[in-house]
Amino acid sequence: MKRSHLEQRFAAAWTVLYPDLVPAREYVLPVWKDWAAELKRRGLRQRTVPMRADFAWPLARVALEIQGGTWVKSGHSSGGGIERDATKAFLAQCDGWVVLCLTQGMLTRQADVWLPRLAQLIRSQQQHHARSTATDSPADLRPPL
Repeated sequence: MKRSHLEQRFAAAWTVLYPDLVPAREYVLPVWKDWAAELKRRGLRQRTVPMRADFAWPLARVALEIQGGTWVKSGHSSGGGIERDATKAFLAQCDGWVVLCLTQGMLTRQADVWLPRLAQLIRSQQQHHARSTATDSPADLRPPL
């Protein structure tokens, strides 16, 4: 899969700054697979490519979207892109994931502000989920519908 220059920039910076927090690339959350299957059952499946997070830390349940092209009408900033991103975020958050977005400006001019906050969140979420997994039964880990 082709990666944007912003994704490449993030990956390069992240690897240097936080080698202990290795993300999964182009990660398909289980809830997104379930959604695609539900749409298919209903005969409503429109996309052949599954929804993916640009980067994800599954143990922390944190997903990251890199928002390029925010000042032009394409990709994420088109009507369809906004609808797709909202669906992805809604489903993920209902399943207990934190979904974050970084824009070009956040990655180029303000990386020193946003990347440490992201790392702090991932570490915090990993600790939280490690504690939850150790004390909860599997049924307790899924949020109520």
